[in-house]
Amino acid sequence: MLLWGHCKCSARGCPRDSPPKGGQTRGISLGLPTPIYRATTITSLQVKRKNWEAHFREDGALFKHMSSLQHLLRSLHSSHRQLYSKLDEKQKLMEVETTATGELSRVETELKAFQSQYENRLTILQKKLGALDTVRGDIDSVRRDCSKLTDTSKTMGGRLEAQEDKLKQVQGQVVTSKGRPSSGASRYGDSFSDSRMAVVERKIEELERQNTMLKVHVSELELQLQASLASTHNGSFLWRIPDVARRRRDAIEERITSIYSPPFYTGRNGYKMCIRAYLNGDGIGFKTHLSLFFVLMRGEYDPLLKWPFEHKVSLILVDQDHRKHIVQTFKPTPESSSFKRPTSDMNVASGCP
Repeated sequence: MLLWGHCKCSARGCPRDSPPKGGQTRGISLGLPTPIYRATTITSLQVKRKNWEAHFREDGALFKHMSSLQHLLRSLHSSHRQLYSKLDEKQKLMEVETTATGELSRVETELKAFQSQYENRLTILQKKLGALDTVRGDIDSVRRDCSKLTDTSKTMGGRLEAQEDKLKQVQGQVVTSKGRPSSGASRYGDSFSDSRMAVVERKIEELERQNTMLKVHVSELELQLQASLASTHNGSFLWRIPDVARRRRDAIEERITSIYSPPFYTGRNGYKMCIRAYLNGDGIGFKTHLSLFFVLMRGEYDPLLKWPFEHKVSLILVDQDHRKHIVQTFKPTPESSSFKRPTSDMNVASGCP
């Protein structure tokens, strides 16, 4: 045990206030009758206790620091989860926006396509309405022409019948005059002399000539009437060929190798054309196929039209059982003489041999 004294004087740095050296005990005279000492015993346990307390304080500070770090870490984890949640929501919103944008683009494309189809159909309908109005006008005009031709034909027929009646009367008078006996000549004088007979005969010949001309004129009017009834003015023509077996036999026997359709037109003042058919074939189709050709004809309005002819041509052999039609389409060649302005009644035929 180490004892050391403590001086109660107020002098600082008093040598009596320092502990003894070398572990020896020495007495210190304080100049007092009875010296007062306060001794303190410090054991290793107390030192350890102080060290432990210091460690405990440090551990407490570390624990508090660790707790604050854990709290901060939990806050960071929570913020991280919130950020991830917001990021997921934003990604979902972006995906929804992308999907909506794609759907909107698709709808816009479909709307544009539908609008284009609608405009095309509207244009086609407008053209068809215009063509229908033209066809109606053409039909009305054809009806008026047919009515006029019918009236003219009836008038000519009446005139022809009247001329025939007059001719019969004159012929009856001539026969009667020729059948009378010669003794009657003196009774009636010179009324039926040779000169008179010559005049009557000339009149009969004139009436016969007029009768023949009227018959020809009536035939022409009937042909014009049939052509007006059969022809169209819209660029399309349906040609029904009657008695095909007999006509094909005539073609095989080379009596009549080809036949022509009635003329038709692209418009009221348009191109004039017809179809030529070889029922026994022509060219590479001779004796094996039916050959159809398109023919441009000289028309009244050719000076007003554009030449050469440039419209697309379609020839269709209609299957009356509605199973399969045979269609042949071609575009005119501007250099071909078949599509230039006709200088004769018909151009050279062009089509499908």
